[in-house]
Amino acid sequence: MPIPVTLLKFPQPDKGQSEQKQVLMRLHIMNIAKSLFITLGLAAHLAAVPYSFEAVNLSADLPSGVDSTVILKAKVRSLSDENIDLKASRTVISSPRSWEASLCFGLCYPADAGETDMITFYPDMEMDFELDVKVKAAESGSALYRIYIESGAGDTLFLDFSVSTEGTSSLRVSTPDAIELRPATPNPFNPATQISFSLSTPMDIQITVSDLLGRQVIELAQGHFNTGMHQLRWDGRSSSGLIQASGTYIINLRPLSPAALPSRELQQRITLIK
Repeated sequence: MPIPVTLLKFPQPDKGQSEQKQVLMRLHIMNIAKSLFITLGLAAHLAAVPYSFEAVNLSADLPSGVDSTVILKAKVRSLSDENIDLKASRTVISSPRSWEASLCFGLCYPADAGETDMITFYPDMEMDFELDVKVKAAESGSALYRIYIESGAGDTLFLDFSVSTEGTSSLRVSTPDAIELRPATPNPFNPATQISFSLSTPMDIQITVSDLLGRQVIELAQGHFNTGMHQLRWDGRSSSGLIQASGTYIINLRPLSPAALPSRELQQRITLIK
């Protein structure tokens, strides 16, 4: 049976508090038989985004020796006076290979879908959010998932949700890296894949696709991008329009500015199949 969680509310923080202190509530549950402790911290909405994410329940059923599920439920609410478009997505930072995490936001999506469709929120509109993590008994350990609630205008709230078969699981507001290259979807792909990246500060960047020998196939973008989430599409063609052969290719994201930013290139492998 899932373990119900009683909601314990703390006073709402002042706007001047840091992200780390913007916590509205903390929930504690304990599965005595498993000695599993799960802590859930609810983040207040940040001034930078026109919506809030309110965790309302966490259920866990992790009996020893059988497959089980950890379920995070939350409410996403518009704080804008105008209509806004929102979607949810998740990235697997680390996880045992057999574990699966699926999203529900308006609709429920399969585990291999890393993001939901964009949904139009009217002023004060509220919608349920759910992340289900299926834990396989044959592979114990811990996993870390990064949850994104994104608006069509590029505002993004980052939250990190950790799940562990031993020790503590938690939800917290995450301070994103200056640059983050998200997993391409779909991957493997045919005929096209979507490449997503987020920036915590405006900067000039270059994004290319190369083969495994390091030869550039195409430059997808080079220029100035604002803070927030950005998406590009690669259709498996070279800069001259030639359809590429099946195989593995590398996405290269290179920061060009500001000069103070550490010079580091982010890479990701993608596979074109036919």
